[in-house]
Amino acid sequence: MRILIFIPKRMYGVDTNQKFVSTLSHCLSTMADVDVKNQIPSSLKDYSLIHVIGCWNHRIARAISKAKKQNIPTVITPLGSLEPWIIKKHRTEKILTHLHSRHKMIKNASAVHLCGDMEYKSFKTLDWNRCLQIIRNSLLTNEITDMDMAQQMMSLYQKTLDSNCYSKIGDDVEDAINYMLLAGIDFESFQTSMVKKDVNQALKSLTDDDWRHIFIYASDEGILSQIKKGLENVQFKSPDIVIDSIERFSPVFDINIEPLESTRLYSKSRILGRKIDDLTSDQGDEEKQICIMIHNIKFEIRKGVVSFRHLIDLYKAIKFKDYDEDKLADILKQTHIFKFASRIVFILKDVIGLTEGYMPIPATDDKTTDKLRKIITKLK
Repeated sequence: MRILIFIPKRMYGVDTNQKFVSTLSHCLSTMADVDVKNQIPSSLKDYSLIHVIGCWNHRIARAISKAKKQNIPTVITPLGSLEPWIIKKHRTEKILTHLHSRHKMIKNASAVHLCGDMEYKSFKTLDWNRCLQIIRNSLLTNEITDMDMAQQMMSLYQKTLDSNCYSKIGDDVEDAINYMLLAGIDFESFQTSMVKKDVNQALKSLTDDDWRHIFIYASDEGILSQIKKGLENVQFKSPDIVIDSIERFSPVFDINIEPLESTRLYSKSRILGRKIDDLTSDQGDEEKQICIMIHNIKFEIRKGVVSFRHLIDLYKAIKFKDYDEDKLADILKQTHIFKFASRIVFILKDVIGLTEGYMPIPATDDKTTDKLRKIITKLK
């Protein structure tokens, strides 16, 4: 892990701040690669995480903004700078735009480190960021040693990284996830696919951090069992990662990982429900179920609760159910979801590997399809 501790020069000139940073960086150096800088580098890609010290400084706001753009998690230590009397002082000085920028800066930080119970209580009332952690300053209390403070800070860094692992999943790791999913849910198709010859190389190239990110992501998205089944099918030893032992802040995405409903509409629209019933009254249940599943995914996307798990559920329904493609296409058209469904079919092809012979309708690839894919997978 490589950490950048950033503190502006003016703040570093304060003895107590300098001693805090020096003590922390010295103790952290036994556990990680740590740099301390007074100027933010133009590129942050070599760092795992940025720890910024202070608050009322435009350079700190810039550092957090730059880190966010480069997908680097950040921890901020305000050092008491957001206590009510300090905020009141800035309000009295009528620096309201400055206060607004502090709010935005704190909101953009991945986590906030607070040094004591009083600071935690007063900060929590602001409700600017809910990813909070108390780690006492060893220079101000005998309750904690310098090394204990550094060890707790390392735990906070890891917790922050694990809470923001989605942004660390690049194209190669995403491809590996998709390979494992196809192998886990449709091994026969996997064995005949073009990716089979590349999968072992792709899996061997993954780092320990990559596997950690994959398992966290798969657990959040409800697809961990399929990932593990895929690894079993390709005879690749599954990493020993216990998700329950990984400490994280509350998930960024509040999503539904229960099985995708195929017999009832999430929207509870009586008009749509009756129309689907009427269109499928003289037909089998399979077309009706797939139509409901697609409508439910659209509803979940609109509400922001769709999971990758539901894309898998739809893949299995389209691939393995016995249905009439022409009848399904007609139902989709008459319930005004054909275009959306055609985009989802392309995503099934592009992400999981649905082959053309099993596509019930033509697939559509456009900018809207790209947006839908990102919403469903939560990846870049």
